Amino acid sequence: MKSILKMVLALPLVSLVACTTMKVEKDHVKGVKRVAIVGFDVQQQRPVEGGDLFKALTHQDTSSKAEVKGRTEAAHVAAMYDLLRKKLETDNGWQVMPMDKVKQNKAYQEHFKAKTEGWQNRPIMNDRYNLLQAEGILDSFAIMTTEPEKRKQLQQDLGVDAILYVGIKVDLNNNSALASLVGQGKFSPLATTNLTLIDAAFDTKIWFDGSAQGEPAENNDKNFMGMADAEKLNQLAVKAAESSYKKLLANYKEKLAE
Repeated sequence: MKSILKMVLALPLVSLVACTTMKVEKDHVKGVKRVAIVGFDVQQQRPVEGGDLFKALTHQDTSSKAEVKGRTEAAHVAAMYDLLRKKLETDNGWQVMPMDKVKQNKAYQEHFKAKTEGWQNRPIMNDRYNLLQAEGILDSFAIMTTEPEKRKQLQQDLGVDAILYVGIKVDLNNNSALASLVGQGKFSPLATTNLTLIDAAFDTKIWFDGSAQGEPAENNDKNFMGMADAEKLNQLAVKAAESSYKKLLANYKEKLAE
């Protein structure tokens, strides 16, 4: 059933995160063994498109604006999700529930339906970015705005010690707009991961990192007139996200060692 969204929330998504860029509750997080990623989304910058060029040539307004973004599913977001799941298992020794298991959970299915059907509040964000999600998985905003008691019940029904939600921002980093016009521009996507781990039983954030930025994913393919191959860009976005995960876990281990 297609969602009907009530697009009324006039707050940028980035303003809804905590002011602190890094937090780890050491004693609490040490008790975590089983985790589920219940919210995951990607704000991915759009490359220049034909309509953008037409507007520029006809002197129409091409400045960035804020707008409400609905749900758009993209296959490469599932790859980003799974890479993070594996990274958390390898580096932290956690049991992280596979995406299919999360989606098959009855309580999660019910919550997904409640958060995607009918009238919903949604955040606003820069119109030069698309808000992308994996099929059957809620975005971070949906979990962030879930009532504490419902998060607690969801964690209990999933049978985990903590739940987490993740938002990733991918900037394309076009090296030169002028170069693009003559077919020489290149994209080197750069990802920043924002992760929040909650022990919903106590409604406590036990790990938060809002500034885990990785290295640019280098690309040798030139784009013409600022436009690029969408599939190749998505593959580079996945590599950029993977790089940001390395920074995320490095930050975490550094904080634990303090």
